[in-house]
Amino acid sequence: MKHISTLTPTERDLIQCFLADMKVREIASQRNVEISTVKSQIRTLLQKFGCSRSKEIVVIIKGLGLEHLFN
Repeated sequence: MKHISTLTPTERDLIQCFLADMKVREIASQRNVEISTVKSQIRTLLQKFGCSRSKEIVVIIKGLGLEHLFN
């Protein structure tokens, strides 16, 4: 999947958090950033994948068996 090769380290971290079923507030707290920052980063990530929800990205990653790339 071409999108994975274009992911920034932050986007990879976000996907790891999605795979761990973390909420936006938890992600912001863990990364010590504002909730609005996380939401903005998620919007960019959703655009890269052409998805409207973060759970769709999780389905794609799991469907391709690529979870190991985000550990």
